Amino acid sequence: MASILLGENVPDLREALIRLLRRAGHEVSIAGTADDTLTAALAGPFDLVLMNPALPGSDGLDGLEVCRRLRAVAATARLPIMMLSVRQCPADVAAADAAGADDYLGKPFDNATLLARVATLVARGEPAPAADVDLGLLRAVREVMAASHLMQADEVAPTLDRALSRLGMGAVIFLIDHDQVVLRALPVRGREPSEPEPVHEGSLPGRAYMLVRPEPDPQRRGRLWVPLLDGTERFGVIRFEVPGAAGAYDVRWQQRCELIAEIVAHLIASKMSGGDILKVARRVEPMTVAAELMWQMLPPLTSSHQRLALSAIVQPCYDVGGEGYDYAVDGDTAWLVLLGAVGRGLGAAVAGAVALSAIRAARRAGGDLPEQVRAADEHLIEQCGGSRHARFVTGMLARFDLESGLVRYINAGSPLPVIFRDADLLGVVTGGARVPLGVRAEGEVRVGEKVLCRGDRMLLHTAGVTEARAADGSLFGAARLTRLAADCEQARLPAPETLRRLALAVAEHRGGPPSGDAAMVLVEWSPAAARRTVVGPPYPDSAGEAEAPS
Repeated sequence: MASILLGENVPDLREALIRLLRRAGHEVSIAGTADDTLTAALAGPFDLVLMNPALPGSDGLDGLEVCRRLRAVAATARLPIMMLSVRQCPADVAAADAAGADDYLGKPFDNATLLARVATLVARGEPAPAADVDLGLLRAVREVMAASHLMQADEVAPTLDRALSRLGMGAVIFLIDHDQVVLRALPVRGREPSEPEPVHEGSLPGRAYMLVRPEPDPQRRGRLWVPLLDGTERFGVIRFEVPGAAGAYDVRWQQRCELIAEIVAHLIASKMSGGDILKVARRVEPMTVAAELMWQMLPPLTSSHQRLALSAIVQPCYDVGGEGYDYAVDGDTAWLVLLGAVGRGLGAAVAGAVALSAIRAARRAGGDLPEQVRAADEHLIEQCGGSRHARFVTGMLARFDLESGLVRYINAGSPLPVIFRDADLLGVVTGGARVPLGVRAEGEVRVGEKVLCRGDRMLLHTAGVTEARAADGSLFGAARLTRLAADCEQARLPAPETLRRLALAVAEHRGGPPSGDAAMVLVEWSPAAARRTVVGPPYPDSAGEAEAPS
């Protein structure tokens, strides 16, 4: 596999060449003008430059002149160069040869001939010095990991900055706030502070966060925004500055930056509980005692696996009471829990924490759904069942078989879950109903069943979502929720981004301060949905690297 720089300004031919070369296993970087081709080639390294001799450029620069200038630079003097042109007369071939081209192929050409001549030129060329770059990167990673054992939480960003600066790179870590509307930079002493970055479609760092993909900056050619993922949990983004004007569009630099971002995300996750600076960086206002308690109880918002994507969201982040969720995926089984304690404040948070802990303890002791709800009943009545301070908790508990699609569930007073198939509303999950947790239920616990098909999505939500009330008294409603969820599926958004947008829509409808808590859990039984929650190519239709703008 070779790294090829393609300089071609004709869109149809360029796309055909990209497909051909990538099918042959090559990595392809793209330039649409002579200026961009020269800049990218000098920034390199590449194993081959394939370009049109008539490539347009500024101040008389064309493909032939690019070739001459590359031959005049020691680093690219022996870089293999092939010309592709519709001009096939001897004079044109001679001009390319005089400019320093190694080969000349006329259009139209035979695919097999092109690939054979590409292979010959690549084999002839000297090995690209990418190994030196990767060795330096490995040393930087080792430096960070060696320091991580005794590292404080406030030393993550400065340590990364020192290690990468030796490679001529820069990196600024931006963490997402709990409302997921703004990215805030971690400070590094001696570096100019970076302004917060908004999360919306018009923002490059916002798109990198929302769509979980690298975003090169067309205005700053060495700048690349890369998602910061711990597994599939979105922590924020990293703004990289990479060497060379074409670095952000070079697939190898993108892969290097993705690797660094993965390591940094795992490091942040490991240091999050050892200090306050990382937690504080994600807050735009103080948390209530109830919110502190509940957030300590909850697992990461997103957890995807080979067969499913699973994501959750809770609002209001800084004043949540008893809304909570839980999940566990082991073997062919996924356990799901969504809870909503009645009331608000610390009392509701305590009730939610008791119910969640009781369910977890019963599940981890081997108890099935009936044993889990009985454990929640018992401990809620014991801890919160006094006549003055009685608390009960609505909830949905489910056991999902990832092989058969069978979902067994108990609905303890929660709104009915919604199922989508191919962006269409399939229906709601009925059955398995009982009184809320913490209220003594007579008789046998009934368990409902529903069989899903691969690709189906199931949305669980608490009453605070559909009952969110606007200033005019209108409710957000189930119809609006299902319509917006279907729109997100139509757009093929990652599961956590779907929930983020649904939560923002609820907050926008409400307008003022919330009158109650709200929580949602989205489960997508789809390998494709799971892949959308991990870092992918810069653009949805790209199999490799982004096309550098001309």
